[in-house]
Amino acid sequence: MLPLSFVILDKFKKQYRVVPSHDNSDNLKRFNVLLGHVPIGYLSYHFESSQVLYIDDFHIRHDAILFPSLWWDMIVVKIYLPSLKWQKHNFQGRGIGTAMLEFVAEHARSISVKRIEGQLKPHDLNANPNLPDWYRRRGFTVEGNKISLAL
Repeated sequence: MLPLSFVILDKFKKQYRVVPSHDNSDNLKRFNVLLGHVPIGYLSYHFESSQVLYIDDFHIRHDAILFPSLWWDMIVVKIYLPSLKWQKHNFQGRGIGTAMLEFVAEHARSISVKRIEGQLKPHDLNANPNLPDWYRRRGFTVEGNKISLAL
């Protein structure tokens, strides 16, 4: 049984909570990354066997909307800045994805998993052609569109 949440740090030492999904499915599992209560990313996975954790989907948001944290802030924004729209924040490039991969690798090791595998999907490669290199720099082997990491 996993704890209710974990903490990861980005490269600026900012803390994010990692919360396991409370999905009823035994197959598909998910770790959500939160800043406060705002979801800024996730990693979905399942087990191919007792030895292989397979990453199904992994995303850190580039368009997360952060709301004022206090009710007073909301009143001030409403009164003094009525035309102000919520600002979108890009959380990519902060090291959160790397921290998530390290977290998942540590989780996998703790339950005796020997490999992490996944697949680079065409739409992800179109959006980020450097994705294979990103995984390689984090220790993964990339062959075609398949990624793997021996633990």
